[in-house]
Amino acid sequence: MSPKLRHNASARARTGRFASIAAGVLIACAAAACRPHAPEGKAPPMPERPIADVLAAHTPELMAMPGVVGTYQGAGPDDTPAIVVMLARPDAGLERRIPRVIEGWQVVVEVTGEIRAMPDSAR
Repeated sequence: MSPKLRHNASARARTGRFASIAAGVLIACAAAACRPHAPEGKAPPMPERPIADVLAAHTPELMAMPGVVGTYQGAGPDDTPAIVVMLARPDAGLERRIPRVIEGWQVVVEVTGEIRAMPDSAR
């Protein structure tokens, strides 16, 4: 085999190896990007119950905290389902007492202000 042909065959082999390695790195990066992000490298707990059931079960204890004016099923910053806890006013101490995750569901705190019932307009 001439030196020129050997060089071309060697170059094709290197190109094929590079393409294989690049494809592997790309797949690994894509898989890592699809995983949910957990603080400090810990995997988030997976929810076992529907979010509506978890919300119904935990709303009474959340509403018992002074300053909490409501809860609802909403979305977190990443648009995944979340339990939203509404506060009457900003309160860092209260926010620290509210769990960040309940039964595997993300908890988001939102300051809404006081919530009052509207007068009955049917009368």
